Amino acid sequence: MRFILGLIIGAALTIGGAYIHDHLESGAAKPLVVWSNAGEVSASTYEYLKAQFDRAVNWATSGSR
Repeated sequence: MRFILGLIIGAALTIGGAYIHDHLESGAAKPLVVWSNAGEVSASTYEYLKAQFDRAVNWATSGSR
C-alpha cells in the first residue's frame, strides 16, 4: 500500500514541478511540457478508460453468464 501511495505522490510531484517550472518561472527558455498536447492525451485516455469500464460493467451485468 505504501508503494502505491509513493507512486501516486511521486507522479503528482513530478507533474506539479513541471507545471511550476513552465508557468511560474519567467526565465525558462523552453517549457518542459506542451500542455495543450498533455490535455488532449489525458482527455483521450479518460475516454478510453471510461469506454472500457462501461464495457466491463455491461459484460458483468449481462444475463449471459
